[in-house]
Formats: sequence, C-alpha cells, structure tokens
Amino acid sequence: MTTQTLTRTDADTRTYAPRKRTFTRKEYHAMGKAGIFAPGERVELLEGEIIVMSPMGDRHSSCITRVNRIFAGLNIANQAIVSVQSPVVTSPTSEPEPDIALLAFREDLYDFGKPRPQDVLLLIEVSDSSLEYDREVKLPYYASLGIPEVWIANLQDDRIEAYTDPSLEGYLASRIYRPGDTISPTAFPDLQINVNDIIPARPTPEHDSPNGDDNDNSGQ
Repeated sequence: MTTQTLTRTDADTRTYAPRKRTFTRKEYHAMGKAGIFAPGERVELLEGEIIVMSPMGDRHSSCITRVNRIFAGLNIANQAIVSVQSPVVTSPTSEPEPDIALLAFREDLYDFGKPRPQDVLLLIEVSDSSLEYDREVKLPYYASLGIPEVWIANLQDDRIEAYTDPSLEGYLASRIYRPGDTISPTAFPDLQINVNDIIPARPTPEHDSPNGDDNDNSGQ
C-alpha cells in the first residue's frame, strides 16, 4: 500500500515574489541633490528605473555638436527651440534626456516648466554602444507617448534612422538615410539637411588625440 503525506496549507499564509523598487521624479531629483550620483555621471529616469548611460565618446559628442550647429543655423528661431541633452517630463516616474529635442517655440523658453511630450516636434538620439537600448527601449516608449518623430543617428552603421507615425504598438513608418542623402524634419519639410553634415567621420591613426583619449570612440 502506498502512503501519501498530505501538507496542509494555512489559509493565512502569504507568499511574496521579489519585485523592483521604482522611483518617482521627486525621489530621483532628491537623489541628485543628495549627491548620490557621481559628478558628471550620465543618468536618466525611465518608467521608474534609473538608467546609467555609458561615457560619451568623441563621435557621439561631435554628432551632438553637429546637429546643434545645423539647427541653430536654420531659420526656425521663432518656430522651434533646440534643446541639447535636457530632460523631457513624460510621467511622474519618467524623465528621459534625449541628445537633441526640437521643441515647439514658447515665449518663456520653458523657464517655467520642462517640456512635455506635446511640446516635442522631433527627438534625436545619437547611438553607438546604446543602439540596442535606444531601439528596443526608448523608441517604443517615445511612440507610446505620441512623439511625432524620432531620429536615431546610428554611428555603428553611419546612417540616420527616421521613425514617424507613432502608435501604442510602436512607430508605424521608418526610413533609413545614408551619407549623400538629405533628410527633413516632418515639422519643417522645406528644410534639407545633408546626412554627411550630421554623421561624423570615422577616426584615422593620424587623428589620434594627443591626450590619449582617442579610444573613447568605442563609448556611447
């Protein structure tokens, strides 16, 4: 005869699965004021999680400078504001910091409040080591917010990926622009920007930095 041992489960017994501890924007800013983040550390808050980004390489930095210079030289001063690596408030638990944001013009220049999704005309993320994160995490998040257009300056493949028509399932339209092509923001279709003016040249041995930091091109 087989003997079975029955285990009685107390109705009051509770089981708890591990869960993430997420943060609000208020807590995130309190951490910054308390000096929890190292000086110069690049972080952003996305859906309650604090994301630590890799150090910025030469080409990443150069690309941001190039885009900023291009937009600053265009005749859109009273139609849009160029924001460089500044936060956009998207929810009580999210405050991403895109590399470049083209914002709807406001007389106060956003002195009295950070931009919200409805203020954004175009977001640009410069991607090297962060390419997978930008594509798989940030891009669908931006689409869910209804951000009308996102460009990924893909430094791994030397091209620009433009995404439009946001939906809850992601961006419904995309197009790739390579060196030699021209690209125009949807908000300003008459503007013609040469991809060569955005994507920096790749370094060669004769361009090695005298400070010994040329290898940081492998960074984000």
